[in-house]
Amino acid sequence: MTYSIVATANNQRGTFNGFTDSYSTFGGISVTQPLLRDFGFGVNLNGLLVARANRIISEW
Repeated sequence: MTYSIVATANNQRGTFNGFTDSYSTFGGISVTQPLLRDFGFGVNLNGLLVARANRIISEW
């Protein structure tokens, strides 16, 4: 999990608003949590692959 304190300010100016200044700001805390980290078959098979490699090494 990561977190950060964020402050941004943007001036959105263009043909859609007649070239007038349109400011948008944000200030706050941003929190990110990776929900799918270590997801899938590879993570579950990792112990098996290590054990298989160790067996092959021991046979050598």
